[in-house]
Amino acid sequence: MSEIKFAERGFERFYKCTQGIPLYINSFYNLMDSNQIYTSELVKEIFFNNMDQILIMQVKVWRSLNEKEIRYSSNFS
Repeated sequence: MSEIKFAERGFERFYKCTQGIPLYINSFYNLMDSNQIYTSELVKEIFFNNMDQILIMQVKVWRSLNEKEIRYSSNFS
């Protein structure tokens, strides 16, 4: 994530929104612009304004899993 720039509390907000989960991080990261400096408020705004896109990506990934992968991932819920 070296090309994304965060203000003082921006990354903290990013981490709270994604909970450190790689799929969430990747989905959210794909919506970000490397020419922007992300404040906490801007991260929050982008996250909530694009929630539908983030969720669609997660559904696509979930639907691509086989039964073994679903059982394995369910152990972490």
